[in-house]
Amino acid sequence: MHAFQNSPVSLGGSVPSPPIAPDRTAEYLRSSFYEQLVEHVFISELLQEAWFRFHRVVEVLRAEVDASGYDIVLECEGILRHVQLKTSRTAARAGSQKVALALGTKPGGCVVWILRSEGRLEGP
Repeated sequence: MHAFQNSPVSLGGSVPSPPIAPDRTAEYLRSSFYEQLVEHVFISELLQEAWFRFHRVVEVLRAEVDASGYDIVLECEGILRHVQLKTSRTAARAGSQKVALALGTKPGGCVVWILRSEGRLEGP
């Protein structure tokens, strides 16, 4: 048996396509995926808006551990914001979100709540 026989990458150099999740994929798995996707899109759009419209550079720091109530830290020209990102589907019935109390102890603590649909992203 070859050492790479069970490896996801074949010796021929081609990489197989990742397995397609079945339609019965648990909602929480899709939710986690969309939260990460929305976070990346939000940061991308924020950086583009700051640079192209206002000619400003925004530093982005990501929390490794979700213990202090924030997901990212943004800094621009000395202004610091600890941001907790929330996302929900536009069809969701939730009219509120739970916010970590620890966020209130951070400088510039705030929440950005982004509504999303499974087909496309929507923002305020």
